[in-house]
Amino acid sequence: MPLRLDALCLSAQDPARLARFWHELVGGDEMREQPDGSREFTPVTNPGLPLRFRPGAAPKTTQNRQHFDLTSESPEDQEATVAAR
Repeated sequence: MPLRLDALCLSAQDPARLARFWHELVGGDEMREQPDGSREFTPVTNPGLPLRFRPGAAPKTTQNRQHFDLTSESPEDQEATVAAR
């Protein structure tokens, strides 16, 4: 049986804040809070891949290693998105 990618999980010192940032940036369904303090939502443009933000056990000491390739409809849309952040 082939494996299936269930979600993209990110550890964070403040998962609610990081999830809110990404939710505002890419949009999505309602933010869901889990009993362990995790937050999760599914981006509107990628309905099959939820983003999960989990509490990190260790303090952050280096830069995050994740890289998201984002795209816009036009250069003007990109400029507006960057200006809003």
